[in-house]
Amino acid sequence: VLSRATLDELGGAAQVVEQHLELALAGLAVTERDVASRLFNHLVTPSGTKIAHGVGDLARYVGSPDDGLEHILRNLAAQRIVRPLPGSNGGGARYEIFHDVLADAVLGWRARHETERALEVERAEAWRRHRRLALVAGVALAALAVTAGIAVYALAQRERADNRARTAEGRELTVSSISRLNEDPELSVLLALEAAEREATPDVEDALR
Repeated sequence: VLSRATLDELGGAAQVVEQHLELALAGLAVTERDVASRLFNHLVTPSGTKIAHGVGDLARYVGSPDDGLEHILRNLAAQRIVRPLPGSNGGGARYEIFHDVLADAVLGWRARHETERALEVERAEAWRRHRRLALVAGVALAALAVTAGIAVYALAQRERADNRARTAEGRELTVSSISRLNEDPELSVLLALEAAEREATPDVEDALR
C-alpha cells in the first residue's frame, strides 16, 4: 500500500512498471537480453495482448536451446516479469507475461532494444568499412611508394646509361679527332669540340691542343 502522493512522485503506475522492467532486464547478459527481446515478440502481441507458450515452442520460436531458455525464463519469473502456468494435458509448463500492465512496457522496451541493437550493428559495420577503406588506402600508398621507387630507380638507371653513352661518344670523337689531325685539321678541331661537349677529360684536352 502506498499513498497517491508517493505514486505521483514515482511517475504513476506505468512509470513504476517500466522502471521495474528496465532494472530486471538490465541484470541479464547482452545475449540474454537479445533472447528476451525475441521471447517478448511471442508473449505479447503488437496490440498488447499477452499469450502463453510452452518452453519447447518458445525455444523453436527464438532459436535457443531449451535449457538456456529455461534459465532466462526462471530469471524473468524471479523478477515477476513472466510467470509459469501449469501445462495443459500433462504437458510442460507454459509461460506468460506476469501481468497485463506489463504489456505496454514490454512492447516499449523491445522497440528500444531492437533500435539500439540495429544501431550497434550499423556502427560495427561502419567501423568495418572504415577499416577496409583504411587498409585499401594503406595498400594504395604502399603501391604508390613502390611505384615511385621504381620510377626513381629507372630514371637513375637511364641517367647513368645516358652518361655512359655520352662518355662513349666523347671517346669516339676524341679518337676520330686525333686520327684526322694530319688529314683535315679543321675537321679534327670540330670533332674535338664535339667531344668536349660530351665529357671533360685529359684526352679531350690533349685533342683540342
